[in-house]
Amino acid sequence: MKIRTVALALIISVTAVLMSPPPAYAAAGDGLLSYGSRTGGSRGQKYRTWTPTTIGAETSGPVNNVTTNWTVMKASPTNSGVYVMAMVTTQATDNFKVYSYSGGTWTNELLYTQSAAQYAYRLFDVAFENLSGRVMVVYGKSDSATTAYYRIGTWNSGTNHYDWTAESSFTFTTSIGNLRWFILANKLNADNMILTAVGDGGTNNINARVWSGSAWGNEGGAWGLVSVSTNWDFDCAYETASGDGMVAWGVNGSPYWKYATFIGTTWTVNNGPTTNLDQPIRELTVGADPRPTSDLITVALQETSPSNHVNGVVWSGTAWTGPTSLNTLTNTVSYGRVIDVAYAGVSGNAVLLWDGRVTGSAGLAWALSQNGAAFVTQTTVVLTGGNNEYNIQLVSDAASNTIMYVRRDSNYDLFYYYYNGDTNTWTVSTGGAIETDSSPSGDNAKESYMFAYESVYNIPTLGITLTVIAVASFIAVLVRRRVLYIRRRTA
Repeated sequence: MKIRTVALALIISVTAVLMSPPPAYAAAGDGLLSYGSRTGGSRGQKYRTWTPTTIGAETSGPVNNVTTNWTVMKASPTNSGVYVMAMVTTQATDNFKVYSYSGGTWTNELLYTQSAAQYAYRLFDVAFENLSGRVMVVYGKSDSATTAYYRIGTWNSGTNHYDWTAESSFTFTTSIGNLRWFILANKLNADNMILTAVGDGGTNNINARVWSGSAWGNEGGAWGLVSVSTNWDFDCAYETASGDGMVAWGVNGSPYWKYATFIGTTWTVNNGPTTNLDQPIRELTVGADPRPTSDLITVALQETSPSNHVNGVVWSGTAWTGPTSLNTLTNTVSYGRVIDVAYAGVSGNAVLLWDGRVTGSAGLAWALSQNGAAFVTQTTVVLTGGNNEYNIQLVSDAASNTIMYVRRDSNYDLFYYYYNGDTNTWTVSTGGAIETDSSPSGDNAKESYMFAYESVYNIPTLGITLTVIAVASFIAVLVRRRVLYIRRRTA
């Protein structure tokens, strides 16, 4: 009886852990928006806090009198209210800057120099290891056009800044030319990451490596050419339940896009489905469902002219649904992201959004995929202003089924809106632009801003197989002890 009681209690407690929702490590719905500003001649990095439904006042950030080209900001999964922001300015030297943010204070963390050819694209990214809470910063430097550099930071709560490892680096065994783009995807229940890189190589210009938690390895190899290496034409993600990885990218000609799966230690390249596609893909973004039992991944595709079609594709973990043709996009800006896709928390709703300009006003054009079904176009939402989008960013909140949408239009104006996955509705800000001159140097396509929620996805790390083994082993130990006890008593 005691054995059964103890074993049952263990099973109930472990089952409760497995069935619990992904925990949020910060106040529900709080966030931070950081952006480059040139308003009124006062150039610099600005920021605003966000509490659910309320945007804070503009505040000067960590650097002034500079023009920002690119901004990346992520929140720590283990330290509430701590963010890491990396940015590139147009300064001749010391233009790649990394800062931490905590409690209203920005702290200078890292400082390097990128060449003008490098900061024309986003040759850096930031991601957190979800178990350890360490932060990975990967970047290019003017020292070498073909080398990926990285450093890892551990949060020091005593000094309120990060303690960093020494700088390390690697070059891809299969060369992709001079590096242009880096994108990191982190695994929710581990310290693993995928780094996908695109360069200007003439034979191969896309490759990837996997971070084990201690080293970079498992290189992808000779994957060929992306359709347009000057565009945001690739992305990567992990399936949540299985932990398998995926990289997707556009190609110039049929099948128009490809994807590579990473299972165990092996990369496998496949052709993407081509239903409704008739042109190369010029923009591509990926979103993963964070629900612990889901392997859903969605891909947003924009074709080149003359069609400029927007398409949505859904991956079940084993097969694709789509592509579903959603609309025709008239905005053909050089390489700014004018499509994006994200899941609304754990609602199962995937939102795909694109520039939906309507007569006399901007429009929020979007489509919805519910629990893995094909995307369905929704009614366009009329927005403030009448300008095309030059940048679109969707960010999911782990503490609610909400998506933040921040856009910059062709008039340099910055706006925000948010989607409620529980009610399937959008809230449109009515106060006008929160920034009226957020343009980076050279063009409007560079993303000089980023929003991040404090609440970050994570899931319990005790898998079902491990649970069964642990429970079985525990019962076996109890039985063995009981048998030995009976033997001793009857000896």
